[in-house]
Amino acid sequence: MIEHTVRAGESLSSIAKAYGLESWQALYNAPENQTFRLKFPNPNKVSPGAKIAIPSAAPKAGAAAAEAKKQQENKTTAKSGTTASTGSLKAPAPRTDPKKPFNPDAEPDELTADIVKDTAFVFPAAFVKFLCVALKVPEADFMPALEILKKRTDGIEALILFYKSYKAFKKSSLRPAVGNLFKGVGKGWGLFPKGVRAFLVKGMYTICSRIPKFDAIANSFPILDRAEALGPCFEMMGGFIEGGKDGTKDAMAAGKSLVDALKSHPGEATMLVGPIADFLQSLIPTKLKAKLLGKMAGRKVPVVGTIVVGIMDGVSIWSDPTDWKRWAGLGSTIAGLIPGPGTAVSVLIDISILIGTLAENIHDLDIKLDKALPI
Repeated sequence: MIEHTVRAGESLSSIAKAYGLESWQALYNAPENQTFRLKFPNPNKVSPGAKIAIPSAAPKAGAAAAEAKKQQENKTTAKSGTTASTGSLKAPAPRTDPKKPFNPDAEPDELTADIVKDTAFVFPAAFVKFLCVALKVPEADFMPALEILKKRTDGIEALILFYKSYKAFKKSSLRPAVGNLFKGVGKGWGLFPKGVRAFLVKGMYTICSRIPKFDAIANSFPILDRAEALGPCFEMMGGFIEGGKDGTKDAMAAGKSLVDALKSHPGEATMLVGPIADFLQSLIPTKLKAKLLGKMAGRKVPVVGTIVVGIMDGVSIWSDPTDWKRWAGLGSTIAGLIPGPGTAVSVLIDISILIGTLAENIHDLDIKLDKALPI
């Protein structure tokens, strides 16, 4: 039987693979490792320096034992400065490990899909701690969820956003730190297990309660989740927070997904249009708010108000026929002529206009983030 000493950055999966075992379970559950299992009941938390037995049935166990013996002989002869056969000076044989594991204390400058897909990759310990503390998710629950994200394209995108957030936080750049954190949660939302999502809702609620104006939407998280709109909502909020070209693009795309989700869940949409509209209008710069909200209110007033706003929409389109928001405004006005369902559709169009307006004026948004992260 051969024993393997666990090195920093190694996992049971990488050790099992190195010895040709089918899975980490075949290594962990081997009869030879009964004492090891008692010492480390959580296979995700194995300390460097621990010794684990390699089952004799492992395809590469014999080869590993022979290699270990050979290396020991090399050390002995190298220590004396001679070889056993000739007595001449000879340098020790170089290591032939197929791949050096990632060090969990080492951090790449940026996280890429290629790095995440590397079978030897492990999450930097400080990065995991940052996410767990910021989002208030226990590490024992979050680590398996992060492993799930590694297996999907959208999950890898979420991990990259989380890492951008972590790096920005280390540089005290709050807008990209908080913005990318929101976008990462939103991007990976559909992949998180139900239990982890429950932790994330509470964690995101805490963060939103620490950002003025964002607490207005936090109470609606459970309804947004039922409408399958919470992920897009987090991404949209993250785009508004981050700002810049990337923030504008992400906020617009996520806003469209949010509105599409609400269209598919009319019951929840009825309960959400008010809180969402209130949240969005609270972010609008003062110079635009009076004009925009006045037109929105007019669309909901039967006949007279709708006709007046319709004339205003027509003049607006005539002045700039390339602006999509002006055409959307006319569509909202026409929908507002139909009682009941028409008014609901009109409100959703208005929400789209609000999102577009915010995205186009993203540099003017006054979002206070100095107390956002509970770290």
